[in-house]
Amino acid sequence: MKAQYLISLAVAVAVGSTFAAAPSVNGGTSGIKAQIAAERKGNTKVFEEALAATEAKEWKSADGKTLPYRLHVPAKPEPGRLYPLVVHMHGAGSWGTNNLDQIKTGGADFISWAKRHGEEYVFIAPQTPRRRKWVDTPWENTKSTMKKKPTPSLRMAMEIIDDAIVRYPVDRDRVYLMGISMGGYAAWELLQRRPELFAAGLPCCGGGDVAQAPRLTDIPIWAFHGSNDKGVPVCRSRDMVAAIKAAGGKKILYREYKGLGHNVWTPTFSDDKVFEWLFSQRRGGK
Repeated sequence: MKAQYLISLAVAVAVGSTFAAAPSVNGGTSGIKAQIAAERKGNTKVFEEALAATEAKEWKSADGKTLPYRLHVPAKPEPGRLYPLVVHMHGAGSWGTNNLDQIKTGGADFISWAKRHGEEYVFIAPQTPRRRKWVDTPWENTKSTMKKKPTPSLRMAMEIIDDAIVRYPVDRDRVYLMGISMGGYAAWELLQRRPELFAAGLPCCGGGDVAQAPRLTDIPIWAFHGSNDKGVPVCRSRDMVAAIKAAGGKKILYREYKGLGHNVWTPTFSDDKVFEWLFSQRRGGK
């Protein structure tokens, strides 16, 4: 199955990694306001089902800071069985403290896919407070440098992940990461900071530090961006992909939606092949 996915994806990359034009899903608006508005829409039914499948939790760090997150663990885990862990990092349209909105887009799509395909999994979706970015960099910039220390929210997200791996029956060779927009930046940075941890990543319309590309050459990554993105420049994904390839990476895939704006998560996570690809990956290619 894994070989079948890689063959089809290799064909897509060979023809230029740019997919046909798709109708605009950001209502013709642009910039960060459009980014937030698009993310807040979501799919009500899928969102409600995802809320029912997860529970609200709160992480308390050693310094007293807290971070809300939603969690799913198999109701009746089989003795001795290990399950893939999926981490979803939300965008600015879902920041806050209600511990609900962070799975509305992306996370709910994954949960729906897993239910339809009978997949069991552990799932984590942290939520950063309003106006507190996962990664402290202006979204409109064409490049950024990873700071020495992560933001408090990203640090606590890392703590939640580490705790879940120890606390629950997680397959350490199948820790997967996905993120959209502001969460796309988070996905790139988490991969950069902890390349040994993740089996694969799905960063959507975000950006990373090209200087960190040599750390990412052995991780299967499938990045997504719209060619007409007015919120996060498309060069953020293009440059990361190019830098990883230049560093010798052969596991990087890129889908660019011609004519599409910021919201590429809707077509991306509506495509079953994306999650099928994700679940076919193992850390170290095992």
